[in-house]
Amino acid sequence: MDDLVRFGSRDYCLMVLLLAFARGMDFLSTWVATPNLLLEGNPIAKKTRLGLGRLVNSAICFGMAFWPATAIAVSTMSVLVAARNFQSAWLMRSMGEENYRDWHVAESRKRPSLSTYFAWPEARCLPPPWAPPPFSSA
Repeated sequence: MDDLVRFGSRDYCLMVLLLAFARGMDFLSTWVATPNLLLEGNPIAKKTRLGLGRLVNSAICFGMAFWPATAIAVSTMSVLVAARNFQSAWLMRSMGEENYRDWHVAESRKRPSLSTYFAWPEARCLPPPWAPPPFSSA
């Protein structure tokens, strides 16, 4: 798995197809979820739009196919990102990209995330994100 595969070999072609499928699903899910790329997290993809991204991703597919372990890791990441995009696409489309972004930011600010709890010493004074809210006396 750590060895390079030869260009044009069966393994190379398999890795190219795997990468092309996975990256294609990532592209499709991004387009379905946020056609204006307002919610796109990658600043390079947002700036270049989807046109130049196709060319860059094609080069990545043909280049990474030489290393099977890397190709499988990138493919797995791409399919997981696509699944997450498809999972939330209906909500993004029904609310609208700007409204969804505003709602998501407001929801994420209600409680600190788990990463915030462990990353910042000050956040350790807060209750952990999984703790139930305290009871009010009112």
